[in-house]
Amino acid sequence: MGVDAVRAIVLPPFQQQVDDLRALGAPPRERQQVEAYLRAKQEALDAIEERGLSSNSDLFRVFERSDRLAQAAGLVAGCIFG
Repeated sequence: MGVDAVRAIVLPPFQQQVDDLRALGAPPRERQQVEAYLRAKQEALDAIEERGLSSNSDLFRVFERSDRLAQAAGLVAGCIFG
C-alpha cells in the first residue's frame, strides 16, 4: 500500500482512537498501563506515517507491542479496526 493511501485510509481511524482514549483519561490505578499503550500505539502510527507499509503483515507487526500492552491493561486488542 502506498504511503499516500496509508495516510489517507489507514492512519485516521487509529489516530482518532488514540485521541479519543487520551481525552477519556484512565482511572488512576490503570493510568500507567493505559499511557504505555497509548504511547506505543502513537509510536506505531508515527512509524507507519514515516515509512509506510510494504504489506498487510507489516500492519500487524507494527501494532504487536501496543496490542500486548492493551491486553495487559484490559483493553480489547487484536482487531486492526477496533
